[in-house]
Amino acid sequence: RGALFITAGLRGDRAPNVGRQYRTTLAPRIGAAYVRQLGTVQAKFRAAYGKGIRPPISGARDGGMSAQGTVLPNPAIGPEWQTGADAGVDLAFGPWGSFSATYYDQTARDLIDLVPLDASATPAYMYQNAGSIRNTGWELDGTFSPVKAVALRGEVTVMDSRVEALSAEYTGDLRVGDRPHATPRVTSGGGIRVIPRPSTDLELFFVHTGSWTDYDYLALYGTRYGGQPRRPSQRDYLRSYPGFTKVGLTVNHRLTDRLDIFLSVENLTGSHAVEQNDVYVLPGRTTVLGTHLRY
Repeated sequence: RGALFITAGLRGDRAPNVGRQYRTTLAPRIGAAYVRQLGTVQAKFRAAYGKGIRPPISGARDGGMSAQGTVLPNPAIGPEWQTGADAGVDLAFGPWGSFSATYYDQTARDLIDLVPLDASATPAYMYQNAGSIRNTGWELDGTFSPVKAVALRGEVTVMDSRVEALSAEYTGDLRVGDRPHATPRVTSGGGIRVIPRPSTDLELFFVHTGSWTDYDYLALYGTRYGGQPRRPSQRDYLRSYPGFTKVGLTVNHRLTDRLDIFLSVENLTGSHAVEQNDVYVLPGRTTVLGTHLRY
């Protein structure tokens, strides 16, 4: 009746770069959505359950060389997989805007971690299946257009990610109860778009990433190459990185039906906040001026 929609599927994966004990892995999914008009608001209620598979990257099983050092082979490595459910609602308010909310509860098993094997020796690493991690959280996003020439958008994700169990073969630094490395609890973004004239539009936007935990690589490499004192364990090199916010601007002007000119400025304030860890040098303000040609 155009109101209830049900989908189902089954995916099979066979990857050449996993342990030989792994064969074809099946990933089923099922979902349902119910759409209803509530006065001037169209509402969609939805729920889904499924399983997803991600094989290891090339070289994780057989080893090789990387930018960090030598990657030792792990002939028993398996794929990552995740199962769980999510549910949410989508609301459409006609020309005024929209709002969506999703709650999810999922468990990821056999997540792959690049494990440093020794803080003092020649850099050597191994990709290992760490164990199971439970992810729960909310995803919210919305748009609002109070007048035709102005539109606002925003989105926020809040996630609680915790290690529930570790595999017997795992030798890394994660412990039960830890948040996974390089996993912020909160991320968000948004912007305001203005159309001062039919041929011109501009948008000021931002992205925000909350704090996360990862290795202090400057200290770690200082131990290996700079003669600094070695800390008691590899885990002692973990540190908390502060969150950051970056701002950007885009302007687009249509000269003809086929030709636009645009200006894009990323990292408008020239922030040099760390985005991954302390050994990555990030660019400051980046400005691009260009054209779009349609033919």
